[in-house]
Amino acid sequence: MQVRGVLVILVALLGALGSTLMIVNADGNLTAYLVGGVLLLLALYAVASALLRWKQATNPPR
Repeated sequence: MQVRGVLVILVALLGALGSTLMIVNADGNLTAYLVGGVLLLLALYAVASALLRWKQATNPPR
């Protein structure tokens, strides 16, 4: 279960890196900015949700 969480985080971070590179290399292309921005937000959301679920799974409430 923990390995799957780590893989989700790594894949989402790679997606964030790819979308950041897409934004940096857009050269004024509005579509590239929009797609890169949306992908970046989705990747950051996936990382945050995976970290939150991992925290809740490893530290159950008392």
